[in-house]
Amino acid sequence: MRDLQIEISKWLDAVDDSDMSALDVDNLRDYRNQGRRLENLISYSRRLVQTRLDIVDNRTPASPEAITAIVAPNQNHPDIAARFVDVDLSDDDAEVADEYLRNLIGQDRSHSLDLLDTAQLSSYRQSLEEGERGISRLRHQIHERLDKLGAELVRRYKEGAAGA
Repeated sequence: MRDLQIEISKWLDAVDDSDMSALDVDNLRDYRNQGRRLENLISYSRRLVQTRLDIVDNRTPASPEAITAIVAPNQNHPDIAARFVDVDLSDDDAEVADEYLRNLIGQDRSHSLDLLDTAQLSSYRQSLEEGERGISRLRHQIHERLDKLGAELVRRYKEGAAGA
């Protein structure tokens, strides 16, 4: 099983260690495409954490119906439903994201909220919040690098050095 945190760290290091002006366009595009894939995975993970936080806030066990009520558009949760985004992930990537979340925040306890006492619920919510902050920091780092890669590609296109 691939480790998303390691994959992201390696990509960040590779981009940081590269002299973008010396890379050929194909390498720039490869780095950008890898980064977009990682950003998609980390964003998917973040959405899962946010859904779990919504479930905790609503104190509704995570049955399929409860999750649908939180993430799918309906009249009962219009603000929360606005977060609904269709994500296209391979089964392998979804497993990588799920494993990343288990490593980051532990097992999902959303399905058994009614079995948690106040202290356990608070602890679970805190681990979700900390996980969300960590994911947000990673997303920010990925976006910074993607912006640099994009700027270099734009520069090359403007100068006519990017080719087709």
